Amino acid sequence: MDEDKKDSEKQDQKAKAMPAENENSEKQDENESWKEVLQQDEKNFEEKYDFKPIEKPENKAEQVIRHGKRSAVKEKYRREVLKRRILIVVICVLVLLFLILLFTKACHQGSASPQKADTVSSQSLEPVSEPSDSMIDSNSSNIFDHAAFLGNSLLEDLNTYGLVGNSDCFFKKGLNVSTAMDETMVGHNIPVVDELNNGKNYDRVYLVFGENELGWSSRDTFISEYKTLIQKVKEYQPNAKIYLTSLFPVTKAVSDEPDGRNLTNSAVDSADEELKEIAKDTGSTFVDVASAVKNSEGALPDDASTDGIHPNMEYCQKWVDYLVSLG
Repeated sequence: MDEDKKDSEKQDQKAKAMPAENENSEKQDENESWKEVLQQDEKNFEEKYDFKPIEKPENKAEQVIRHGKRSAVKEKYRREVLKRRILIVVICVLVLLFLILLFTKACHQGSASPQKADTVSSQSLEPVSEPSDSMIDSNSSNIFDHAAFLGNSLLEDLNTYGLVGNSDCFFKKGLNVSTAMDETMVGHNIPVVDELNNGKNYDRVYLVFGENELGWSSRDTFISEYKTLIQKVKEYQPNAKIYLTSLFPVTKAVSDEPDGRNLTNSAVDSADEELKEIAKDTGSTFVDVASAVKNSEGALPDDASTDGIHPNMEYCQKWVDYLVSLG
């Protein structure tokens, strides 16, 4: 009886286990089916896009190598991005500096004070032309090779025509014996007189002042300021011979209609007498350029200038010829 009971229990347990085994078998079959579907989908994807997924490294060494390569690629990309950003920043800075330079130059050119307006301006100059060989003395280049000119806009005329060889010309429109100590040339950043302190040793220095000072109420101030300027020139060029250029006469039409500037030929003659005294007191040399350009009436000829003040190229050449004749 006991054995029959045991057999019956085994059969009951086997009967109970069979559904579970069947269920596990069904689940296994279902998983196999999905696995086949996924494998097929992966195969189709590879064939369609020609894509081969990276196989997972089989060991730690391969993982380290792969990680190192990936890090190197990332570092290279990061450096390239950094280089591009630095280049962009540099370009932006250069553009900004260029704009600042243009703005500063424009402000400097437009900052002329109306109180120091150029009495001797060159706005009505004739069109610039190159001097002919016949107009340039062969000795002039030698005389001016180690010379410097310092003064008002009359020097701009002389420099524009290129008649003074290899000399250095330092000038500014409206410059006078006082403002020469602190005002700067266009595009420069030091006082005009300080341009002589440039390391060169000049044999001679020509000073061209007086026209813009004719309207000064105190002639003593003109004389005192001119002597101070000459002293500064001597400090910078102790071995140079200093020449005080006479004032240029103006045309009769300009002289007969005086204004606040006092541009009359009688005032020019009086100022030249003052220059002679200044030259005597300072050990300088007075050069009477006016005698080489004025007519029998003591005025600048009408055909010598377009504005009655600034000499044209022909009369600038007379100016240079006179200097050359002095040796």
